[in-house]
Amino acid sequence: MRIVIVPRWGASPSDDWYPWLAEALPVPVEVVPLKPEADAPTIDAMVTALTEAAPAETLSETVFVGHSVGCQAIMSFLATQPATTRVPAFVAVAGWFELDSSWPPIRPWLEAELDTHRVRAMVQHIQVVLSDDDPYTKDHVANQAAWEDRLDAKKMRVPGAGHFNRHEEVSVLAAVRQAIDASVTAYALFEKRQNGVPKDFVEIERCGNNVVRRWGRALTWGEEHESFYEDTAEAFRGFRHACDSALDDGYDERLRLDHAPHRMGPAAFRSLVHKAARQTFAATRSARPSLHLNRYALFSDSSAMTIVHSVGSAEALAASEYPDDTRWLCAEYDQDDGGEFLLAPYRVLLAHYRYASAADHPDVFEAHARWVADACIGALEDLRGEGFFAPDDFVSFQVSSDDAGDDSIARLNTPSVVAEWKAWRATW
Repeated sequence: MRIVIVPRWGASPSDDWYPWLAEALPVPVEVVPLKPEADAPTIDAMVTALTEAAPAETLSETVFVGHSVGCQAIMSFLATQPATTRVPAFVAVAGWFELDSSWPPIRPWLEAELDTHRVRAMVQHIQVVLSDDDPYTKDHVANQAAWEDRLDAKKMRVPGAGHFNRHEEVSVLAAVRQAIDASVTAYALFEKRQNGVPKDFVEIERCGNNVVRRWGRALTWGEEHESFYEDTAEAFRGFRHACDSALDDGYDERLRLDHAPHRMGPAAFRSLVHKAARQTFAATRSARPSLHLNRYALFSDSSAMTIVHSVGSAEALAASEYPDDTRWLCAEYDQDDGGEFLLAPYRVLLAHYRYASAADHPDVFEAHARWVADACIGALEDLRGEGFFAPDDFVSFQVSSDDAGDDSIARLNTPSVVAEWKAWRATW
């Protein structure tokens, strides 16, 4: 975890509470100077500065702290990031969307159209820290309401704090600590097997002061119970107790994360799918040793809220009344033994889907579906590269029975198989 601070108008990294906060926190802190100059920062210059200070691969472990115009700079930067971006927390100190008065250099900041819906979708925890006597936003009630309405921000009101310009701001430190605590998640997935195959799961997730326990049959949504605790220490104890109870009940730990599952990156998810797909397809082969299996697919629905597999046999193809459909469309394949091994990627995928649903933004949904497809195709590519499939096996990722997996065909198959598929596709 790291902290990135963006100062107020006219301030340098050595002003106000920025050095004091850096000393008080147990994590790395970087203060990004206003660019091109402190008294006349521009949106473009600050987006560039933050892109350099917070590269995409670091965002999932970065808590942003903005002060006044620094809040606007952070939101402008985040709005340029891909919809799949996940940021743990954003603390807005003396944040605003309108000011009581303006001057020429600040007007572009006031007139900019911020995509706050997009920012809200990618940030897990947003907190605004306001005073009741800020000289730049005297109507603190309206200002607070704007942050709540546009970003669903949690509020902290500090009487008499003005514009938060003191060298020590205890309330800011408290807000940042709360943001760190709220964004630190513990996650564990447990499974219970029957005859070597996952049959039941228990999933436990702590975020902030809450612990959620889900349980049920493999590859189902399952039931859910949420517990609320007085503080994060109690929540951690509740999380550990729930994990110990799962082990006592005969479950084995399958996956553990120190972050929310919806913050899992594409490389990690691809690796998770790769391992699970190998086990799944191997289980199908083991269950059907007498069949010649030559078509393998992973597929999902149009909302990308599930992941399943299907395998086709040469015997079913030979007996089919519609051999072309039976060859190319995974919905027509005849074998699906071992799908329970997809439990771990399915649970992570569900977390991503829940997050996308909560964001309620078309860009987030589109990015979610693309993220799932890329990871599944990549995992199948890895299996192909390892020699898991025979050279002429047809391998694909498909989204539904009327989608022949256009994006995956060329990446996953030999030129001769691709040519045959294209000839069939041209008949549609």
